[in-house]
Amino acid sequence: KANRYGGVESREQAEKGKPDEDAVHPMQAYPQMTELLQVAGFPYVMVSRYEGDDLLASLADLFVQYRPNDLLYLVNRDKDMIQAVSKNVHCYCPKVGKQPEQFITPENLLTEIKGKTGMTPSSHLCYQVLAGDPTDNVPRILMPAQAKKVVTDPSFSTIKHWCATTELGKATLKKHR
Repeated sequence: KANRYGGVESREQAEKGKPDEDAVHPMQAYPQMTELLQVAGFPYVMVSRYEGDDLLASLADLFVQYRPNDLLYLVNRDKDMIQAVSKNVHCYCPKVGKQPEQFITPENLLTEIKGKTGMTPSSHLCYQVLAGDPTDNVPRILMPAQAKKVVTDPSFSTIKHWCATTELGKATLKKHR
């Protein structure tokens, strides 16, 4: 089922119902917020129909292109922010509830991800592609447990290789083409 962004809605999204096409952007709903940011001299970006983590990752890429010798700290607890971590981009995850504060750098990224998921950062990315993420409009290809089994298998290298060399991969590719 197509969604308003041109992608495909997952079953979970379809069950939640359609997003409100007329929803007001939070920054528009609270004009005093934009005024406060302007008065304080903080730059801000407001783009309709894109999630904050995707905007931050795109801005981080631009930052690295134009300021290759500087370091950027992203402050965010979203698990998707690990996509932006590099030698020039680090993440600070503030303490929220029982979740402790974290600093995620390239040096501790492997430990952070592997400790929580049992996967390397690259296999975690492949896991997210296969397991899907309804909050990011990524459709599910495999059930999460099956996706984790695939990407943690010692013979796994890439999704493309998996689709070409395993029966499950070939069947999955055929089903989703």
